[in-house]
Amino acid sequence: MPANQLERMLRDMYARNLTEEVIKDRIVEQVDPERFRRITQSALEGLAKRELNLSAIVGKSAEAKNGG
Repeated sequence: MPANQLERMLRDMYARNLTEEVIKDRIVEQVDPERFRRITQSALEGLAKRELNLSAIVGKSAEAKNGG
């Protein structure tokens, strides 16, 4: 299962109010557990990097405004 398909499934869950159980069952049926772990790990790393970048940008912006 490609990562974008997993994303789409999660979006569908919110859009259609699918229960977490339904999603879990689908994941269990369709996704190799190791592959799922890698997908979620890389997604979390991507989010963490994005968060770090945002806070660095905000920090620099605040410094510039304060004449720092």
